[in-house]
Amino acid sequence: MKCFDSTELNISAFVADSLKDILAGSFLGEVLMVNSAGIYLRAGERIILLCDAANGYLPMGVATDSFKSLNNLLRLSTGDRFSCRYNSFFFSRGVLRVAPRYSREYNARALKPKALRISEAAAELASLGRTSGISILVRPLIIGETDSSIVSVNPYCESAYSKLLRLLSALCSGDTDCVRSSVAELLGLGIGLTPSADDVMSGMLYVFKRMGDTAAPAIHSFEDELLRLCDSRTNSVSAAYFKAIASGDRYEAMEHVLFGLCGEERLDVSRLTRIGSSSGCEMLLGMLCALKVLG
Repeated sequence: MKCFDSTELNISAFVADSLKDILAGSFLGEVLMVNSAGIYLRAGERIILLCDAANGYLPMGVATDSFKSLNNLLRLSTGDRFSCRYNSFFFSRGVLRVAPRYSREYNARALKPKALRISEAAAELASLGRTSGISILVRPLIIGETDSSIVSVNPYCESAYSKLLRLLSALCSGDTDCVRSSVAELLGLGIGLTPSADDVMSGMLYVFKRMGDTAAPAIHSFEDELLRLCDSRTNSVSAAYFKAIASGDRYEAMEHVLFGLCGEERLDVSRLTRIGSSSGCEMLLGMLCALKVLG
């Protein structure tokens, strides 16, 4: 693809492990979406996210320093075409050459969640008092509050509460049919680029992949149904996150929160809750839900 000026950027980036072979090859694509936090690229059925290194490792992510400057230089718009060859992106206004940093280095010690840490995280999430999205459901689902006004704070909470309650009960009891039907009802429900219930289930999936027994029938059914239905029940960005997490891609912000919940390091949920307008809070709710299922 021809570049109309001589802009050439050489960057070092945290790159999702699932992209290692993809970026080393050759493919064509288009810009799916551009906002201040990220550039979403589509290459066939795959989505790649260019974003800031402050995010660390992300599923399907290429996270680089000075993302804002990069975004301003490339001035990409939805529909712009690009090519990629040998870790280099060729856009109409410049070339982005990536020196990848890959990592699958997880804490090798067995993780054991701490009840006090889980309570602290739930209380901090509740204290944010988000009335958009569904993260406020941490109060009835995790803390155990029974105030009915919490559930009715917005239409999405009203719709999601009974479905999430049903899903958690089915996961605990091993009712695989109920797990599958609950996943189908929740996919695509809510606000945001990645819908609220999707974010909750992403947090659940991350915890199950990291420390759950994914061979357990109910948890296996949960993951299997997410991957089977995500392309048809939610948007392409959200579906891409599910697939990347299921493949084992690292989500650094969730990982640090999980270590904090298990007493491996200081608990700091803010690194996760500040993501997006509501996504990080809902992913934290999902993590807490998964830990509840795992006991």
